[in-house]
Amino acid sequence: MDSETSTTGNDNTSVTIMDRSELVSGVIEKHQNFLNKYKQEFEQINERIESINEQMESSKKNKEYVVGRRDVLREKRQQILYQAQKTLNELQSSIKDSEHKEILGSVDEKISKLKTSISSDEEKQIVDEIIYSISEISLNGETANRKLLDIKSKIESVIETSNEIESIKGSDKQYEKEYDKLKKELNELNPRYKWLEKRISSHEESIEYWKNVEQ
Repeated sequence: MDSETSTTGNDNTSVTIMDRSELVSGVIEKHQNFLNKYKQEFEQINERIESINEQMESSKKNKEYVVGRRDVLREKRQQILYQAQKTLNELQSSIKDSEHKEILGSVDEKISKLKTSISSDEEKQIVDEIIYSISEISLNGETANRKLLDIKSKIESVIETSNEIESIKGSDKQYEKEYDKLKKELNELNPRYKWLEKRISSHEESIEYWKNVEQ
């Protein structure tokens, strides 16, 4: 049935009377407009949420890597010192010269000091002192000198290991801070995301209902 136009008695005002089909079409159009608007916002938020989740996962993995790497390096450092000291003790028991024994005894004390919690500056100073002391020693026999060079090499590698530990220091806290910031943003977006999800579903159901009515 087509819409009709009637005129009121005194002022000739036109009033359009819509038929059922036009009313239903108007309702569907209204719901569709809301649906388009909400879907656009929903897609934007959904894209941001996906990005946040990816960044959170990355921050989490980076933090776990840094913590794990730091623990490995700390253990590696202790193992290096343990092996250096073990070789040193073997060397001490094999030499007779009292002067060399005294120097090696001093080196032994310094290695024990490196095993404790000290600053990077103090560590570097102690390592330099150990390297200097070892360079002052000249032993008879290839095996003894090879052990001396092995101790020197291990002590030098302590600095390399400590430098790597220093380079990642605080990184885990930074990644944790990034994670918490992203999580806060995610929590702020979620209520709107869920609301839009419900509104979209509601309008889609309404459109489907009115389309059936129109038929």
